[in-house]
Amino acid sequence: MRLTLLLGIALSLGACKKQQGEPPPPTDPNRPTPISDTEVKRGNDACQALIDKSCKCADSDKAPQKQESCALAKGYPEAIRVALEVAASPDSTRRDILQAHDSMRKTVKTCVELIAKLPTTGCL
Repeated sequence: MRLTLLLGIALSLGACKKQQGEPPPPTDPNRPTPISDTEVKRGNDACQALIDKSCKCADSDKAPQKQESCALAKGYPEAIRVALEVAASPDSTRRDILQAHDSMRKTVKTCVELIAKLPTTGCL
């Protein structure tokens, strides 16, 4: 009888052991999925391309409007960084995270659109 009881306890304890290779449970199932590293890299690359092209144009043409475009373009990577920091903060609510993701995506969209408009300003 005792042997059966001890064997039952040992088996039940073994069944409770966490299986190796099992992914850890999410810290908060209500938190949105983070933006993928690929999307972040593409966004940063797009905004860096805007900086490179608009500042190259500003260096060759000293028009104040082109100088201003170069200066403004330099702020877009910072906007992406801040949005990602807000999204990663443990203090951020679900709504904060979703808004930060939206802000980051809108910033990237702006970079892409401004790159497309550069030829109309005389910049290639």
